[in-house]
Amino acid sequence: MIAGTGAERVEGEKAYASDDVFKRAFNQEFVIGTLMFSQHSNEPVLPMAMPIKDDFGHVRAIVVGLTYYDATFFNRGLNGRIGKTGGFLLIDAKQQIFIAATNKELILKPTPPKGKNLLHDRAIEGFRGSDITINTNGVEELSAIASIPNTDWFVASHIQTKEAFVMEEILKRP
Repeated sequence: MIAGTGAERVEGEKAYASDDVFKRAFNQEFVIGTLMFSQHSNEPVLPMAMPIKDDFGHVRAIVVGLTYYDATFFNRGLNGRIGKTGGFLLIDAKQQIFIAATNKELILKPTPPKGKNLLHDRAIEGFRGSDITINTNGVEELSAIASIPNTDWFVASHIQTKEAFVMEEILKRP
């Protein structure tokens, strides 16, 4: 669909020109937007946009599309575990929701409130790297956080420190 003056709304269509994903596509090569619910099907969808540029690099058009959210698609990469106690989380930092997770009960649920997990708070604010944290269940974990390009998302891998550092404990024994 071509974004226009807004008359599309009268006809039941969406004018994408005012959406964040459309605006961001002017400055990036490809953008995955914020998970939202379709007005037609009430199913979760992901908007995506890509600029079409001329030979001089000027944006001449933006292709916008929606794809239905399919947790199994995201979880193909997140189904694995790290050891016995670890796993993965895919988080939308802007909406502060779990997009996908090893623990399926978390999918599309809100992330912990500020102050509940200090490393998560830092990740929402932009921290990328690894550190030790206390999770929302009070368990000490080693976590690593990395950004997902062209999104407001990050992936966090985590494992309980008692499992991650088991070799260190073994070496300390007499």
